[in-house]
Amino acid sequence: MASFTSTHSGVVTNVNGTYVRGNYYANQSNDENRDERVCTWLAAPDPSRNYHAAREAHHIDTGSWFICGEEFENWKRHPDRPLWMHGSPGCGKTVIWSVAVPPINASSYLNGFAVSSSVVEDLMQHCKEQPASSYAYFFFDSRSAESELSLHDKFIRSIVLQLWHQLGRMPLALEGIYGKGPSHPQPSITMLQDILQDIIKEFDHVYIVIDALDECADRERLLKWLKNMPHWERGKLHALFSSRREPDIEDSLDDITGLRRLTFAGGSANPDIVKYVTKKLTEVKRWDSRTRVLVRDALLEGADGSFRWVALQLKELSRCSNLKSLKKKLEILPEDLEQTYQQLLSNTSQLQDLLTILQWVLFSDRPLGLEELAEVVTIDFGSGNLPSYDLELRYMDPREVLTLCSGLLMEFRGIVKLAHMSVKDYLLSDKIMAGPASRFRMNEMQCHSLITQTSLAYLLQFGTLDSLGCMSVEAYPLAPYAARHWASHWRGCADIPPSSPLDALIARFLLSAPKAYANWAWLVTVVSEYSHCYEDPDWSREKINAHSSQLSTPLYLSALLGLFEPLKQLLACDSSASMDIEWYWRALYLAACEGHHTIVELLINHTPTWDLNTMKYKNTPLIIAASQGRAGYVDLLDWLFPYDPMGERYIQTIMSSLLPLGIWGKIDVEIHEGTPGTIIKGNSLEGIEATLRLLLQRGANVNAQDGDGRTALWYASNLGVESMVELLLERGADANLRGEDGSALLQAVFNKHEAIARLLLQHGADANTYDGANRAVLWYASNHGVKSVVELLLENGADANLRGEDGSALLQAVFKKHEAIARLLLQRGADANTYDGAGRTVLWHASMYGPESIVELLLEHGADVNCRGKSVGELLLAVDSNHAAIARLLLEHGANVDDQNDDERTALWYALMYGSESTVQSLLEHGADGNLRGESGGALRPAVGRSDAAIARLLLEYGADINAQDGGGRTAFFYASSYGSKATLELFLRRGVNVNAQDSEGKTALFYAANYNNEAALLLLLQRGANINARDGGGRTALSCTAECGNGDAVSLLLKHGADVNTLDDIGWNALQYALMAGNNATARLLLQCGADVNGQAPHGDTLLQVMSWEGQHDGVKLLLWFGADVNAQNGDCGTALCQASLRGHESIVRLLLQSGADVHINSGSLGSPLYAASFAYPRGDGRIEALLRSYGAESHAPMEPSARQFLSLVEQSQSADASYRTSYETSD
Repeated sequence: MASFTSTHSGVVTNVNGTYVRGNYYANQSNDENRDERVCTWLAAPDPSRNYHAAREAHHIDTGSWFICGEEFENWKRHPDRPLWMHGSPGCGKTVIWSVAVPPINASSYLNGFAVSSSVVEDLMQHCKEQPASSYAYFFFDSRSAESELSLHDKFIRSIVLQLWHQLGRMPLALEGIYGKGPSHPQPSITMLQDILQDIIKEFDHVYIVIDALDECADRERLLKWLKNMPHWERGKLHALFSSRREPDIEDSLDDITGLRRLTFAGGSANPDIVKYVTKKLTEVKRWDSRTRVLVRDALLEGADGSFRWVALQLKELSRCSNLKSLKKKLEILPEDLEQTYQQLLSNTSQLQDLLTILQWVLFSDRPLGLEELAEVVTIDFGSGNLPSYDLELRYMDPREVLTLCSGLLMEFRGIVKLAHMSVKDYLLSDKIMAGPASRFRMNEMQCHSLITQTSLAYLLQFGTLDSLGCMSVEAYPLAPYAARHWASHWRGCADIPPSSPLDALIARFLLSAPKAYANWAWLVTVVSEYSHCYEDPDWSREKINAHSSQLSTPLYLSALLGLFEPLKQLLACDSSASMDIEWYWRALYLAACEGHHTIVELLINHTPTWDLNTMKYKNTPLIIAASQGRAGYVDLLDWLFPYDPMGERYIQTIMSSLLPLGIWGKIDVEIHEGTPGTIIKGNSLEGIEATLRLLLQRGANVNAQDGDGRTALWYASNLGVESMVELLLERGADANLRGEDGSALLQAVFNKHEAIARLLLQHGADANTYDGANRAVLWYASNHGVKSVVELLLENGADANLRGEDGSALLQAVFKKHEAIARLLLQRGADANTYDGAGRTVLWHASMYGPESIVELLLEHGADVNCRGKSVGELLLAVDSNHAAIARLLLEHGANVDDQNDDERTALWYALMYGSESTVQSLLEHGADGNLRGESGGALRPAVGRSDAAIARLLLEYGADINAQDGGGRTAFFYASSYGSKATLELFLRRGVNVNAQDSEGKTALFYAANYNNEAALLLLLQRGANINARDGGGRTALSCTAECGNGDAVSLLLKHGADVNTLDDIGWNALQYALMAGNNATARLLLQCGADVNGQAPHGDTLLQVMSWEGQHDGVKLLLWFGADVNAQNGDCGTALCQASLRGHESIVRLLLQSGADVHINSGSLGSPLYAASFAYPRGDGRIEALLRSYGAESHAPMEPSARQFLSLVEQSQSADASYRTSYETSD
């Protein structure tokens, strides 16, 4: 029935793990390439490798106590109850996520069914079964120096990507950050967290599993995020995380409301340890039962809950050849993992190889493959003056690495990592120094030095190769890594003393190995680090040299890295590369970018006639130095390759390999977004200032502007380096020069650098300066809420009434609820009636967002309470925002109580919808029109919607019309009967409403009460004389309508009070027929129990059994047969129910009818026998129905069967009748 049908749009449906919301479909995109580009841009790491590694490490039958336990089930059922699992190193925290759960019973096992194979897989299945649910997981891993799986930023990116894919469309927040222009700067961590929060809102439930919090490199940021996470979306988020029990983690997590803890038990108290030891012992076939018991008891006594300790001891014990040696080892088992590692390290016979391999694994920039790692031992550090490559040192089998490092390293799918986080902890701890493994104490700087030397020595061997190609690169697996990462490791050992072997290697590489240098440029730009080669298969020497000279020279590289001695020698030689003017400028700019003042001085002294004010790459060296590269790297890239995408890609690749990790993306963000600057890690403030001083001494123009109008002073003010600002001002910098982003003063205020702002004002900076959007510097100070800066600007002449596109400073102070600043501005003459670009006054914003004290402050300073501007009135806004006190204050100051918005709604309407009783009363006391003239249904309708009898009574006392109707002829009484409170309904009845009044469709209030299953309203209406069998315009009764809706309680109550169960409407339908056609079989059962005619006929003559058989309603047919329906009735044109079910191909119904006594021999006369009908079943069957009918005695060629042509004609007629019949049902209301 149209009046009672409610539709719900935007429902999320889960189809095989894919989600559909509204009109968006998973795995469909208007721009699939765009999705791929955004995915690449997001650069989210894949945590599945660690997940699968944990799955392989898992031992059967362990951990099921958790996944089958009450704690996990409660966590899944109840959001906002984070669960923290903690335990000691090696106790199985990571593996628990991959717990295998045994099947429920043998039959389910044989059928291939299991409850769930892991915590993560359990969540996958759970989310498939729960529409609008999603899951994500992340395994923090700091077993190597690479950051993909150890940074909070990468974790957020991964969770965003996982949830995005399950959402089925690109989240709007992500799409907005990515943008539509050609530039796509990387998002900040705050932006990423906001995106994640927005995505979570898209689902009903989100399950997030986070492993190893203690292995996050920036743990403080992660813990802060975890503390705030549960407050994002109440009732949606389920968070599960594990870690060691460390003080900072415990202190942070204790602040999370609703947190639950789970501790891993130790020793024999841990059933998983017992199962694990017992199972592993059975694998040592040569041990008898006594020996196994002996070993078992010893291991359980020493395990202390550590699976890892047990695994390492078992490996050692299994090597014992006799019982005596086994008992001896059992007597001296190491106490813990640290003692175990000490034994493994001190017992090696290849100390130098083991040390080198561990250094590489600990501090490589990314995880290394087995073949790559095996190559690190090919460098000979002892036979010559410098380290050199020696092919004879190469292992015959790369897997020798795993043999040598057994117990310390592990391989999974070709990647080698530390076997456990505890290995790294031990190698970096001071405890190792006290024992025989002290040689293995890892010093980060020394490790980076060794890796750099190994890489350079490896690259120098390529000085003998005349050509390079895929085949030659594949023969040297470490080459791509060495080429791309040696500079990164060199930066990690910058404090190594001069004249070390490292300096000598760098000098050889830059000064006397031109082929090796050219091959390096080819390797770093053309060869893929992972697939080894992706362009031309072979490059000639001439092509490689030309490629290198276009991208980089030793001069360029020396300047960028700050290598003084090599650069000095290059400048002293006569090579064309060192004297090339373009390379000279590039070298100078890069040295200025990095703050290498000694390099800048060397270059300037070498060519003293160069004009340092020449605008190269859109900047001067002074601006580049002051910006620390922010104004240089990207513009330099554009200058080098303005029309060559391939060249641009090459220079990006080479620069990303030479700059500190992450700097390229960081600079890109800051340049394109104006992110507040900080000193770039690795740049020396002293070096930058020395470079500035040098350039100024040599005649650099202190007021030069870059392509965007920014000066050196602008950048120094942005970064907040007071000493740099002071230096530039002393040298005559103009504090009022403006670019697209405003002046230096605006940058200082924007970034809250108060001391610099004061310094600039003292040097004549204009306190009324503004940016490109006409936002004054006072606007920014008010926006940030720093009162002292606002006072400083006002004292220096700032105009409190300057307005830009976003209004004045006062408006910003009010909008951000900075009351003290708003008061200060008003005291200094700010206009209390100022407005923003959309015409909304400052009082409008205060009424919208509060607090009351700011509204009162504005009114005290003359704000016009009825100054609407281009927007709605302040009173209406305050009421709409449910600010009762503000609304009362505005009324007391003369606000127009009947002011209307564009929809002609007044404040009273909003108060009735959202406000409190006191607000409604206040409006009525101040003269509000209680009848909401022009509003459909009058004022009482919204009051009823809130089930608030007190407000309804108040409205009636002030003259509200109780008989006001909406467009459908319904009064508030009808709505009260539908969903109002009993008190409201009683109030209307006491006021004399007609209990049997009808709306424009002829329905009474009883119809609405029944449809909404409002039992209290039904009883009250019936007690007050409501006609239980009243009929609407289509002849339907309340019982008929509610039976179709399936409201069993209402149907039962109506029947109990005498509703006529067999009343037919104008098209010949009764309540039972509506219930069955709607599939409400429980309601139909009620009706049949109360006397509904089981053999009643539909409008076209068929019985209900025939109709249900035709429709394929198996449960409906079963119900009718149970209540005695005539199985062989032949009403209508399509024969018996059996004939109709056979014709429609409903095999289960045919079987049910036959089991209930249907006669296979009855010939309809028009359609023939059931067997003949089955032969024409549509959709066409496979003969099973015919076989079923024959098994019950049906015979072919029954008499009087029509011809095929006659039969098909009759079928078409029946289909037409069916369409007409369904149309009559669907439009019967």
